[in-house]
Amino acid sequence: MTKATDPNGWYVIRTNTKCERKATDELRRAGVRVYLPMQTYNARNRRTGTSRVKTKALLVGYLFIRFPEGAPNWFAVRRCQGVKDVLRWFNDEFGWWEPLSIPRAVVSAYMRRQRQREFDDNVQRQKWRKETYWKGQRMLVTQGPFADFMATVERLNNNGTVEADVEIFGRMTRVSFESPDDMLRTVANQSRVA
Repeated sequence: MTKATDPNGWYVIRTNTKCERKATDELRRAGVRVYLPMQTYNARNRRTGTSRVKTKALLVGYLFIRFPEGAPNWFAVRRCQGVKDVLRWFNDEFGWWEPLSIPRAVVSAYMRRQRQREFDDNVQRQKWRKETYWKGQRMLVTQGPFADFMATVERLNNNGTVEADVEIFGRMTRVSFESPDDMLRTVANQSRVA
């Protein structure tokens, strides 16, 4: 994140509770470019047992904005319904709070990952996860404090985390991996035992 206010950069807007879409519509009407990262998920009706695909905000309570060429109009942004505040930082040099500019690459990465459906948690993603990870599978930890240690998958949780026993100095320790796609890699051609 850059601390200098970049007129061509992206800014983070805090929204009122459950008002991300309302704020998005209002900001677009005010002539501001808006990006609201979204994810899809399966919502199951407990009474009827039916399942529907729904969407929700990925970063609850936050969205990204970018002004058209020219000076930012913060007054128009603050006047929009659903907008609570702008994410800011304290500028010691001048002694006041300034909006925090986010580099374009960060927001572009969110956009790319959303287009590739990396944030989605629907039936297809859950099915893929179950085919990719299974109990007893040997994996190599590739990132984090346990990098280069061997792990054995023990459980795949509904929220997408994988629990595995990691061999640390000859002793097995249960570790939960929140993003297993980034942190675990299969060691050899293993076939699933039925």
